[in-house]
Order: sequence, then structure tokens, then C-alpha cells
Amino acid sequence: MAQSALVLAVTRATLERAGFEELSEPAICEVSRFVENQIERMPLPLRVGMKGVTQAFAASAFAGYWQPFARLPSRAQAELLDRWATSPLGIARDFVRFYRSLCIVAAESLPANAQTR
Repeated sequence: MAQSALVLAVTRATLERAGFEELSEPAICEVSRFVENQIERMPLPLRVGMKGVTQAFAASAFAGYWQPFARLPSRAQAELLDRWATSPLGIARDFVRFYRSLCIVAAESLPANAQTR
């Protein structure tokens, strides 16, 4: 899965888990672009690391469910995000925290008329 498609899928699932399930598709795409832009603005070592952890997350979805993350039912996506959020590995917890923080900031910054379906 391409990085931007994966970022979109993780963004969508993160927004649903954070209570933004009523966001319109264009709004979700805007939030995803914001997250991706923030990753691209990171210094190179951090950017490479973040992209690597994002790919590790995608691999864990495939390893656990035999499907790409974007094709998992929303319940399975939520379970995987919850598993990473409570993982004993700090990098996994930080990954979820990173997406959650950026998604909430971006979603809260959207104009009111762009938010709902």
C-alpha cells in the first residue's frame, strides 16, 4: 500500500476512534493531508523513522489479519490501534499518540461547514 493511502486509512480509523465519525470524506482527506505534510516536514531521520513505523503498523495488520489495514473492517482497525496504543513498546504507543494528536488538531481546525457528511 502506498504511504499516502496508508496514512489516509490510519487517519480515518484514528478519527473514528477519537469521536469524529461524522466527518465528511473531503474533511478526512484534508486531515490526512495535514498529517502527511507534518511527516514530510520532519527532519530526515525522524521522517524516515516515522515512515518506517507506519509501514511496521501496516505489516502488523497484514500479519494479524492477512489483509491490508485499509481493507480491514472498522472493528478490526480499532482493535489494532488499541493494541498498539497499549503496547509495551513505547514506539508503538507513540505512533498512535502521534496520529491521534495530529488528527484531532486538524479536525478541530476545519471550518464548521466542511466537517459533517
